[in-house]
Amino acid sequence: MDNLDVPKRLKYFKNVILNDWTERVRKEVSAARKQQSLALKDHLPEFLENMVKILDTDEDVEQVLEGEKIGEEHGKQRFKLVGYSLSQIVKEYHIFRQTVFSHLLREDEYDSTVVRVVNAAVDRGISNAVEAFAQEELAEITNAAKVEAASYQDHISKLNRDRELRDQFVATLSHDLRNPIGSAVMALEILMEESTVNEDTQELFDIISRSLKRSEIMLRDLLDANRINSGWQLPLNVEDVELVQLLKDLVSDLSTKFGHRFLIRSAATVSGRWDAANLNRMLENIITNAVKYGDGKLPITITIDQDNIETEIRVHNFGNPISPDDQEKLFDPYTRAKTAEKSGSNGWGLGLTLVKAVAEAHGGIVTVKSLKDDGTTFTIVIPNAASNSSLPNGSAAL
Repeated sequence: MDNLDVPKRLKYFKNVILNDWTERVRKEVSAARKQQSLALKDHLPEFLENMVKILDTDEDVEQVLEGEKIGEEHGKQRFKLVGYSLSQIVKEYHIFRQTVFSHLLREDEYDSTVVRVVNAAVDRGISNAVEAFAQEELAEITNAAKVEAASYQDHISKLNRDRELRDQFVATLSHDLRNPIGSAVMALEILMEESTVNEDTQELFDIISRSLKRSEIMLRDLLDANRINSGWQLPLNVEDVELVQLLKDLVSDLSTKFGHRFLIRSAATVSGRWDAANLNRMLENIITNAVKYGDGKLPITITIDQDNIETEIRVHNFGNPISPDDQEKLFDPYTRAKTAEKSGSNGWGLGLTLVKAVAEAHGGIVTVKSLKDDGTTFTIVIPNAASNSSLPNGSAAL
């Protein structure tokens, strides 16, 4: 068989080659077994015709194939069929090559030109088909990712709207409740001053007073938590403060409720320019936290150190350690550590959020270290002189 016979032989055996190829592919390529013959052959008749044209010309096969996409449609079509992979597409082309050779070559007589043309055409077909299949696969993944991203974005948008509505509700409710509670506190104080009461009635007055003040504190914490959640900083009223005396007064009050279990370690006086009310609030929250979740039989130690630049406050307690995972989110609003939840102590998860907010409003930081043997230590570092903070864009406080 010489080269001039090859195009004619390919045309003559066209249907035989395609049928033999289909039979072999059904046996050797799992994804092809359930496909109809027409769908399976798809572009192969055209592929075979192109090969005939190449063999029928004197042009170099590489130049003829340059820029051709002879396997592109095959790759796209295979992507649409169920179960096909890149390796199965390559397998189909190898079978096609073998089938063509089996009809063109007589026994062991190999014509180098025919072999070169068939191999070049099949290799180009494989390259085009694989590239087209991969592009279709990438496009599908990209589209699926876009749909999923859009779904996530819709969900995030809904969550953000829900959060905004919740924050607005909390802020409005807290703000509106402050006036009636404040009026009730004032009315109670007037009653207590103007009334002559017995011991039992005085005790009731004291219970009502404590409950109203507690409600005021809760509302204030909610308002400030809402402010913090919105990315605002707590405003400060900076003045000269003697920190040790402030701490002693606070510990004296806490001792009447929790007993004499507090140790203070500091110089005789530690002074700076801070917001006294917010410092008191910060210390009360962090010390009360130590009382709630620390070992009730061991002391709570508050240490104050100061140099020329900053003041460091450490509150230490023994007890169950805080896990590393909990430490990462300990200062987030409405978050409670697992040890806190297991303890049975009630809380909204705002105390440590406010501790962090007060420290940051003073230009400082708060950190925590908690180990089984060493206990838990909260460390607050603030500059000796804080500046008055203001809300962003000149906004007024709630």
